Amino acid sequence: RELFLGADASRPTSQYERFEFGVEGVSVRTNVLYDQIFQVPTRTSSDNKIEALLGNVAYVHDNTLWASFWPVRGSRWRMQFRAAPPRANTAPFGVLTGDFRKYMEIGENSSFAMRVSGGWSFARESNAPVFYVGGLPYWINYGFNSISSSTFTNDVFSQFVFPLRGTSYYEMVGRQYGILNLEYRFPLIYFAAAGFPFQVVFQNIGGVMFLDIANVWDTPPELQSQVQDGPLGGYGYGVRLNLGAMLLRFDVAWKTDLRETFGSARYY
Repeated sequence: RELFLGADASRPTSQYERFEFGVEGVSVRTNVLYDQIFQVPTRTSSDNKIEALLGNVAYVHDNTLWASFWPVRGSRWRMQFRAAPPRANTAPFGVLTGDFRKYMEIGENSSFAMRVSGGWSFARESNAPVFYVGGLPYWINYGFNSISSSTFTNDVFSQFVFPLRGTSYYEMVGRQYGILNLEYRFPLIYFAAAGFPFQVVFQNIGGVMFLDIANVWDTPPELQSQVQDGPLGGYGYGVRLNLGAMLLRFDVAWKTDLRETFGSARYY
């Protein structure tokens, strides 16, 4: 059970940049189910209740120019520091993250996108939140790497890091991470119509070719034997279909460690 109460504010410094500030009170109660390798859980742990007062500050830049599916020109970046101060919390911690994205128009309807992101989590007594690296947001037919339930206090404030296509959720875990995403975006089909069994018209179907690479550092000792060593990533291709109210994505990716490719293709 999670309860949040917070307030946010922003202060523009120019047309394309701004400061963001936030304060958040959090109350979380968790129960951990213990199983024995896919058997039915036999008992639960005692309640673990966490209450914290968090503050965050971020500096944001965005001067991108958008097309039908994605930005095609400009850049976006965000630097953020989130912390639970020592005087207001029994398990203080801090998390520093940065995210830089650059978009370059190559032709009349094609572009190249690059994203570099990283983070560092720190705390006393090894209670820093971690970064769970792998997978893709809103992955319908998702897969995940089975790891044991975390026992450190601040795991509730851990973050997922996406996208890393070709891998599963929880593929890598660490208190420091770096990720690189490269994507070439191009028009695949300008117009397509079907008359049977229903009259359907599709316009501006886009295609992508991508490479995702990531690595983590400072993995908690209790998880080192359960997760993959980096760097890991994936490469492949995908299709984007604009349905008006939503963007339909379909990606095909192969997992790699930059030396060899592992297994068959995965679908996202």
